[in-house]
Amino acid sequence: MWRQDDNGNEFMIETFLSENEAEEAKKEFEARGHKQMYWVREKSESITRERVREGPQVFLGGRDEEALSQLVCEVISNSIDVFLRGEATELAVEVEGAWFRVVDNGTHFSRTQAKKFLTTYHQTAATDAHNPHIRIGQAGVGLFPVNCCCSRFEIESEDDEGGWRLVFREGILESEESIEPPDQTTVTGVADTKLFEAYEIPEYRLRRLLFEGVHLFPGLSVTFQEEKFYSENGLSDLAAFEAQSDLTSLNRDLSKRHFGYSYADEHLSFTFACRGSAREETRFISWVNGGLTGMGGSHVEGVKDAIYGLEWKPAVALIHVVMREPLFCGPVKDALSVPGLQETVRDALLEPIQDYILEQEDSDLKV
Repeated sequence: MWRQDDNGNEFMIETFLSENEAEEAKKEFEARGHKQMYWVREKSESITRERVREGPQVFLGGRDEEALSQLVCEVISNSIDVFLRGEATELAVEVEGAWFRVVDNGTHFSRTQAKKFLTTYHQTAATDAHNPHIRIGQAGVGLFPVNCCCSRFEIESEDDEGGWRLVFREGILESEESIEPPDQTTVTGVADTKLFEAYEIPEYRLRRLLFEGVHLFPGLSVTFQEEKFYSENGLSDLAAFEAQSDLTSLNRDLSKRHFGYSYADEHLSFTFACRGSAREETRFISWVNGGLTGMGGSHVEGVKDAIYGLEWKPAVALIHVVMREPLFCGPVKDALSVPGLQETVRDALLEPIQDYILEQEDSDLKV
């Protein structure tokens, strides 16, 4: 069974012993309301290196400069996965023209796994079935299409047998060798500009995504083109930044208000922050597994339910949901639609935010 997002990106999410079983599962997923297209096809219709190179837009959303930046985002997403597993704390990204380098201070990456990930397409929603799986940008297709779309791709790390380096040309393994064990994992690539309509990876887009990223994943230290990003307070810091233009509200007491909250259960976790006082309507910004959801969705509707009717109308409200179920860790281009998530967010936020407002009112009375 396969899934396609609004950009045309395709993902194999599950395999079955019979077509009937696959069709039944397809109906079940469609009934869940997840805004994706599902279909069933023979497993023999595999995603090959040749297919990726003939149509990179299917995997990267286009052939323009955003597609070039998405090559780098796929590698960055894997480094953030390593951070979330507690195996790395620092990430450095450099780009120049079509060349890029991504370095994290995590090690112990299996050479065998690396070769598998770089030469075969996803067979599960997350390549190695880990979760959560992060997707900076909008694709989330994994390292295989990235490797295929690079004229040269090199990775070095270490495993139980020592340090290693793999070098690929246009998706084909050219060489592998043992090296001194490095204290980091380094990925270097050159986008094959013959496949694209752009020639330079856009710095501005990566800078914005990495700036957001340190707030979505507090504690991660990021260096981009020698500029350092770090956030200790996550979305609360980003809310302060986003609300700056609204802090001149006539109601100066309300403009100082800020609230943050974190929630987690076995299926998902989310962080929420709001700040300032809206002159008109609250501005909502939302993400799922690191990817921006520009049209909101279930998580945003839950926030709206929680703050509806309150005396305080925040200038900005931010929410980032991390879905732990691999089937929902893939791309959601514009909106997230997951049954029950709206109620989960609403119920988790309602009492804490009401308590916060009461505390603020008591404080104001004392003053």
